[in-house]
Amino acid sequence: MYLLSLLYICLKAETLSHLSREYIKYELVLSCVYVA
Repeated sequence: MYLLSLLYICLKAETLSHLSREYIKYELVLSCVYVA
């Protein structure tokens, strides 16, 4: 059970970091469009 929750936390962290990377890319595109 402990290992399972640890795995879940790792997966959740990976998903969150992936989402933040996508969000940063989106922000970059938006700022580029805004400047142009």
